[in-house]
Amino acid sequence: MITLSRREEQDVLDRAKEQSLKHCEALVKDFADCAKGKTVTVLWNCGGQYNTMRQCMKDYLTLERIDAAKADHIANREERNAEALEKAQKKLTQRRT
Repeated sequence: MITLSRREEQDVLDRAKEQSLKHCEALVKDFADCAKGKTVTVLWNCGGQYNTMRQCMKDYLTLERIDAAKADHIANREERNAEALEKAQKKLTQRRT
């Protein structure tokens, strides 16, 4: 079984969270607009928007979606490694000239 390193796992989760924020963009904007200019009172004034936003993100970030993102990351790992190696070799060649 192929596994991810801690860094890779965190990268996958970060990308999944970014995608959930994009998916729930309208709700995130509603919460941000409500929270603008508030400090502690955001807890009372914007609780409904916050809960709605969090529920949208929770519904989007299912275990199946995260597992699919991990599988995709593993499937494309070799390609990314080859690209990184090629980039490093070009950089090394440029330094020598």
